[in-house]
Amino acid sequence: MKRLAIFGAALVLTFVAGCATTKPILNINNAPIAMGHTMEQVRQAIVAAGQSRGWVMQETKPGVVHGTLKARTHQADIDVAYSTTSYSISYVSSVDLNYKDGKIHRNYNKWIENLDTAIKAQLSK
Repeated sequence: MKRLAIFGAALVLTFVAGCATTKPILNINNAPIAMGHTMEQVRQAIVAAGQSRGWVMQETKPGVVHGTLKARTHQADIDVAYSTTSYSISYVSSVDLNYKDGKIHRNYNKWIENLDTAIKAQLSK
């Protein structure tokens, strides 16, 4: 009986930990870009990748594209800084994503992972 109670408590703790809604913010830092791309090609790849994933992408200054993603009541804003050799995706702000002390709703990190994958796919074309 005691073993069953310990097992049940462990199961509940595992379930609660797995349901945590916030995770540390994921930033992509200096993801490498294969040689041979111009700044314009990199910019176009980032914009196309973002748009394919539902982001509104807009160049704010040379080498920086700002992205906004809205999903129901949620909003995420990021900057994608880029050169011909690398790019970085950085958190700027959010609405209704429980941001606090460097942690954010886990969906934000999924959106960033998906964007990163889409950028890599665009750059490999």
